[in-house]
Amino acid sequence: MADFARCLAGFLDAISIEQAHVLGQSWGGVLAQEFYRLFPECVESLILVDTYAGWTGSFGVEIVLARLESCLQQSRLSAEEWIPDWMPDLFADDAPPALRDEMIGIMSDFHAGGFRTMTRALAEVEKRDLLPNIRVPTLLIWGKSDQRSPVHVVAQPIAAAIPGANLTVIPGAGHMSVLEQPALVNAAVRSFLQELHD
Repeated sequence: MADFARCLAGFLDAISIEQAHVLGQSWGGVLAQEFYRLFPECVESLILVDTYAGWTGSFGVEIVLARLESCLQQSRLSAEEWIPDWMPDLFADDAPPALRDEMIGIMSDFHAGGFRTMTRALAEVEKRDLLPNIRVPTLLIWGKSDQRSPVHVVAQPIAAAIPGANLTVIPGAGHMSVLEQPALVNAAVRSFLQELHD
């Protein structure tokens, strides 16, 4: 995960951005936390969406090992074989079929090696010790029906650990709240950023 964070730092440097509001969803939220750990001076605020304190930082060992083994096994299958199994955990029960089909199309363009690398990074990362040391304004946005990182199991402990963090729970959304309820997510982000700059 540190390598990914250094790549992000290099990208921001290449486009001459010294400090940014950093938003990450799911895996990207763990990357955002790692980026803050390594480059806190580059982060103006954090927005963490349906993410984790790393799998190890959010779940027990049995869950982490089961998820890791499942993902590594899936990486050896074709997209058509494993992606449909993910759909129930990604969306709220009443998500439109067209949205599920769109997500299947996005996920079908996956690369097995990259999927394994990202999975191992999620499994190995432990961010609980970092959270109390985050010193920038932080917003958490979570789908109320998120099954991959449930609000009460993951979001609430993260929000409680980060000083001054605010948690916004989005109704009618699961783990992919940014796709299921984009207007509500965008409104929460805008409100947060406007308050910072008022």
